[in-house]
Amino acid sequence: RGPVSLARDTANHTGYLQLELDAMATPALVQSILKQRLRLREHWGSWLFLNLGRVFGVIGMRAIYRHQMRRFGGRPFVGSFSNLGEWRDVGTWFVCPPVTLNAPVAAGAIVCDGRLSLTLEAHASIRDGDAFARAHLARWNARLPPA
Repeated sequence: RGPVSLARDTANHTGYLQLELDAMATPALVQSILKQRLRLREHWGSWLFLNLGRVFGVIGMRAIYRHQMRRFGGRPFVGSFSNLGEWRDVGTWFVCPPVTLNAPVAAGAIVCDGRLSLTLEAHASIRDGDAFARAHLARWNARLPPA
């Protein structure tokens, strides 16, 4: 969790990196881009943005939101990914962040007792969302090393 201390160590520490990826980007390429962006400390910019509400208040955040929506033509195609790490003796879990109209794709990963669980969800607004999610999970599965 690094240099940010919240009242509880289990509190949600949120940040993000904005990546534009080709549909056929390999996991190695994605990891390379992520590492580069982290070295450049770009995640601190997003952390600051996510905490601007304390400074600008609700009215200011609404203005920022409207500006961003205009910038992305009313529909930013944003996704989220949450990796809950490795757990022992908790049973089998599947995790996935929520999807919304403005963040219509979400993916989650967790390892329970040495078994990887991947979950992908697509918002109902995505045409053929079920097929979309299944196709991407199949791509993930094809790139995983054999068990």
